[in-house]
Amino acid sequence: MAHYTIARPDPANPPATDEGDQGSQPNVYMTLLVGSALVHIDVLRGEEEMGSLAGSPQVYLPRGDSRVFISGLLADGTVLEEGSYSLRVKALRIFGDEEKDEDWDVVKTVEFGIKYAS
Repeated sequence: MAHYTIARPDPANPPATDEGDQGSQPNVYMTLLVGSALVHIDVLRGEEEMGSLAGSPQVYLPRGDSRVFISGLLADGTVLEEGSYSLRVKALRIFGDEEKDEDWDVVKTVEFGIKYAS
């Protein structure tokens, strides 16, 4: 499992989720073969859902590559505790109904650890 030491995020001044250092900051790289009207990125601790990652959900993503950086901040402004996490990325299929589980493509990342710089 990879471990990252990152700056503690400030909920009053949240960092951009589309910018960061690929080598020193946890991130998820997505390649959409076709666009998606809705992409959710949820933070998991074990099997417990902690909430949506800051910057999630993303709407109307075009096909192609995108990267989202993890700053330790959830969409509701909660700062994650130091520890081990993984992400669940859910992309709604074309013409999909967001209420139907079978209309989502879902991928879970490997586990990673975060610690805040002192």
